[in-house]
Amino acid sequence: MKYLLVSLEDNSRGLFEYQKKVKYAFESCNVPVETKYPPLSYTSSLKGNLKKLIKYFILDLFNLKAKNELELNDDLKAYEKIIITDSPIYTLFFAKLLLKSYKGKIFITLHDPIPHSTDKAKRKILNILLSILNKKLFKSASELDNLYLIVHDTSGLDKFKYRADKIIATHHPLPAPLSFTEDNFSLKKYRYVFTFMGRIEYYKGIDIFLESVIQFNRTHNDGEILFVIAGGGVWDFSDYENESNLLIINKFLNTEEYNSVLYYSDVIVLPYRDATQSGVLTDAKANGKIIIVNNVGTLSKYLKPNDLILDELSTEALCSKYTAAVDRIEKSKKYLKTPVDVLEEVHEFNKANYVDFLIKI
Repeated sequence: MKYLLVSLEDNSRGLFEYQKKVKYAFESCNVPVETKYPPLSYTSSLKGNLKKLIKYFILDLFNLKAKNELELNDDLKAYEKIIITDSPIYTLFFAKLLLKSYKGKIFITLHDPIPHSTDKAKRKILNILLSILNKKLFKSASELDNLYLIVHDTSGLDKFKYRADKIIATHHPLPAPLSFTEDNFSLKKYRYVFTFMGRIEYYKGIDIFLESVIQFNRTHNDGEILFVIAGGGVWDFSDYENESNLLIINKFLNTEEYNSVLYYSDVIVLPYRDATQSGVLTDAKANGKIIIVNNVGTLSKYLKPNDLILDELSTEALCSKYTAAVDRIEKSKKYLKTPVDVLEEVHEFNKANYVDFLIKI
């Protein structure tokens, strides 16, 4: 029996990479798995999303089956379990449609049960909508026998009504470690590279990171550390364009570019205000990077002895960890692990913290 991974969203790098990590986790544990992208998938257009949400609602309202509509024409009985690896606003309708044709267990991945903090008015309105929909997800999972939710963090779930046996708390799976990649941004000429990477968002603490770079450059940096910001998103970097020892790559990185930045970074900095999990953190962990992280959500549960947890979320706290990270980089060079050892650690983590959970349900 094999597993089916279904993704409704293919234009988000984060969710696409998450599906790849889930697939890799199963395959590395010798569990057969397939992936599918139904045609009724996510769009970045709000108007397009509303049209699809209405269409799903109508299908659900009139009790129409999903197989032909969604072009999942394979015999669904061939799959032991179905995992929906993302959670756009109409995932619940999709899962309920599948349950009309499929009698096995369906798992919906809910990455962020509690919406991220934001400084944008439109995002605050969207967060209200997401909170309402997430409550409906928890309610439906409790009422439908074959529907389960996968979450990465159970803190804050007390605001939802749910059956504990229908909530599966697992870690975010790790990807395969990177092999050699080209230095697309000329990073290897620097002795140390400290990187903030991923989508640029307020909740990720980009403003605090920027201020910490300014402060550290004024008091400590002798030019050996290059700070890097790499990722797409709207932010005003005009005050930092001429800052020394700071490289800003403000665009959405393709896979080759993302891997290049990660490969040549020594330290990944994650000063998140709030989070349940982080795809960047799992990439950093799988590739042996030193991680500086704020202690929110499950982030600290992924850390290795060399990693650093912020005592508080402030520029001063970040600057002190930068100094400590340099010391740990030098010490870690004496204990470099072989690629085989690193790969084995990734496989063991995925088996213990993700695959085994779903197999036992």
